Amino acid sequence: MQTFPLIRMPQPGAFQMGGIVGVADLAGCTGVCFNSDPFAFGPVCWNLKNAEQIPFMPLRGQQGLFKVNYEVK
Repeated sequence: MQTFPLIRMPQPGAFQMGGIVGVADLAGCTGVCFNSDPFAFGPVCWNLKNAEQIPFMPLRGQQGLFKVNYEVK
């Protein structure tokens, strides 16, 4: 088990793939990301809040944003 940076991570072969692992509220969007945060890069950065892990839910991905039938409990 590895820690990355403060999150316990399973070995790469132990990951389930092809599904959703968490939910969050979209709090905003920022143009070009110039930040020292290694997770903030690219032409647009999304500002998320209230992020939480959920049990793995298999779901086929799509390009772009799409709706998912999931009720937050």
